[in-house]
This record gives sequence, C-alpha cells and structure tokens, in this order.
Amino acid sequence: MQTLYQTDWIAHWRGQLRAGQQALADWQGGELAVSAVPGAGKSTGMATAAAIAIARNGLSRQRQLVLVTFTRTAVANLRRKIVSHLREARLPMGGFSVTTLHGLGLAIARSHPTLSDWAEGEPLLWTEAQKKRALNQAVTQWIADYPRLWQDLVSGRGFDGEDTERLRRETVLRSEVLPAIAREALMGIKSTGLTAADLAHSGNPLLEIASQLYGRYARLQQEAGALDYDDMTLGALRVLADPAARVTWQAQTFAVFEDEAQDSSPLQSRLLDILSTEADGTRNLVRVGDPNQAINATFTAADPRFFRDFCDRCEAQSRLVVLDRAGRSSPEIMAAANALVRWANTSSYGQPTPPFRWQQIQPVPPTDPQPAANPPALGPGVEIHFRPPSPPKCRPWAIASSNCTKSIPTSARPFWCANTTKPGTWPPICPKP
Repeated sequence: MQTLYQTDWIAHWRGQLRAGQQALADWQGGELAVSAVPGAGKSTGMATAAAIAIARNGLSRQRQLVLVTFTRTAVANLRRKIVSHLREARLPMGGFSVTTLHGLGLAIARSHPTLSDWAEGEPLLWTEAQKKRALNQAVTQWIADYPRLWQDLVSGRGFDGEDTERLRRETVLRSEVLPAIAREALMGIKSTGLTAADLAHSGNPLLEIASQLYGRYARLQQEAGALDYDDMTLGALRVLADPAARVTWQAQTFAVFEDEAQDSSPLQSRLLDILSTEADGTRNLVRVGDPNQAINATFTAADPRFFRDFCDRCEAQSRLVVLDRAGRSSPEIMAAANALVRWANTSSYGQPTPPFRWQQIQPVPPTDPQPAANPPALGPGVEIHFRPPSPPKCRPWAIASSNCTKSIPTSARPFWCANTTKPGTWPPICPKP
C-alpha cells in the first residue's frame, strides 16, 4: 500500500521532470509509446518513472519491474539513476531489474535449458570475430561443395576468360559477396523466425544459396557447441512457448520498460510482448525510443519502422507521449535537423512513404531544471562542407611532372593521384597561360 511518505517522494520526483517526462511518469498500466527526439531526456524520464512505479506499487523481488535497453553502458546508467531515487526515499532495491535485451533472453533461456534446447552448463557465446570466421569457413565449404555453381558465379556475364579478371572476381565473391549473403541469411533467419527451408523452397536462386550458406554456418556452430546473440532470444521464446514456464515468468513481471525501442528486432519485440502480458490479456509495456534513428538497422534485423508502427497504434488509442523539448543542442542545430527531416519527407526521395516520423525538435523553456540546456552556438552554429570538385582534365603547366607525390601540392594529392588510370599516366598538359 502506498504511504503518505511515498506519495511525497513521488510528487517530489515528478516535479523535477519536464512536461513530457511527467506524462511518462504518470503511467499506471497498459501500453504506452514514448517518441523522443535526441536530447529529450528519455533515460532520465524512464528512470524516474521506474522509481515512481516501484514506490506506487510496492514492488519486490517476487514481482519486479523489468527494464531493458540495448547496451551495457545504458544498463549501468539506468540502474544508477533508479538506485539513487530509491536510496533517497529509503525504499528497497529489489523491485526492479535492468538488463540488455540479449541478457534478458539469456536469463530466460538458461532458466529452462531443456525447453530452450540448450545444453546444460555455461553456454559458449561466440564473439562477432568468431562468428565472422565461421561465416567465412561456411563460404569455403560451399565453394568446395558446389564447384559448378561457383564457376557460374565467377563467369557471370561479359567474362572473356582473362586470368587477372578471373582472380579479381574470385576474390570479390569469396571475401565480400558470399560472406555478405551469409550474414544477411543468418540475420534474417534468426531474427524473424524463418527457417533455412523457407529460403531453400522460395524458388529464388540467390535465396537458395543463402540457405545453403546458413546451413553450413549452423552446422559449424553446432559442432562447436556455441551460441550467438540471436540464439538468446530464440531460446527464450522456446521457453515462453511452454504454458507453465510462461505463466511463471509473467507472474514475476509487473511490467516491462524498454529504452532505445527503435533498436529491437521483431523477435525481441515479441519476447517483450509475451513477458509483459497479464493473465487477462492486458499488456503492461512502455516503449521509449527515437523513431527517426536507425543506427543498428545497418547490422541487425532492427528497423525503426517497427517502433513507428507501435507509436501509430498507441496514438490511435491516445497512449502516445511525445518528448520534443530537447537540451544538448543549440537552436541552430535543431533548426538544421528539422529542415533535413522535413526535406526528406517531402522530397521525391521520401515518396510514397516518408522515411521519418514528423516531430519537430524544440528547445527547452528558460525555466528548465537543466542548466544551460541549449548552449549558444559556436561560430555560425552549423557548417556544411562539400567535397572539393574533381580535378581538371588536364594538368596546370606549372606542375607538369610525372611524379605525383612531388609535383602535386599536398592539398590536391589525394584527388590527382586517385584520378590517374595507371601509375605514371597523366592527363595532357594544359597550355601555358
């Protein structure tokens, strides 16, 4: 039961927040989307909202608020802020847990090794370097198993059989193209719930190769008794597919708060959906993120459009909070960022579906608790530097020497040297002025 003492602390913590952060702190159940611009203080708002939820509901180790984020640094930052609030109010520390998404999957999968299909004992986790080596080894095995198809890829179109060109094509295919296909197959299969058979039976030759590469990687991984990061989520989902295990984990979870929600893959989102669901079907899930940020989409199955879809769904139910007041940046930087987003959404490049969710970054008011939240600009505030123009087709007469490193001024060397077709070959000399 909430005491008067706890009510005072809740009011005190809430009063330290910005208006948008206060809306996050007022959450008391159900789904909530928090769309935050850079510098809006989303981690501070989430930590305070977590402390308020713990105090308001008397949470303990038996029923915890689960907070997840993407990096271990962010985990430490969130934990430190929540602990500071709870210690200030002399509240117990057992009512919450903070972990990465992968760490949460690992904990659930490890708790039921039989259900997760993991071997007993500490799993061997492959680093990215080990995974890369295994992918390259899978490529080597595939080339040995499919020599005719390999030669077809090398020959391609317009190949005259010249040895140097053959070597170049083999090198690019072996070191770049096939490893990239293997990585995409690995990411797609494990992060979306597809199977190698789905690719093999697609009727697409490229997807069939991807399936074959993935099968060799999976065999190498099994022989080593190793796991990669995606296996943690898959193992956790296998555990939660069991009704008894699912009820146990859901009973221990009061709610789930997710930070950096734009960085989660569809499978990770599914894991959080299951974990945050009550017996009556209610989902106590707060997702906080920047729908216009896509750093991890380049090397994982994450895509900010999934978080944008969640925001749209919550907005239709009046359960969307927008944090658009931001510190950290000068007004000039905010204006430039807003202009770029507006241009991207309205230009021909942004059609038919605009790439960004429109939310204008605004400075905080002068009364903001963060001192000097919007610092003054340095110099003009924003500078855009364009690449120097390409060199002329002929050389100025004053530097008409055949030695690049000695004849070309230092500032121009990269452009002049890079534009020669062969070592020692130069464009014609310009007429003397």
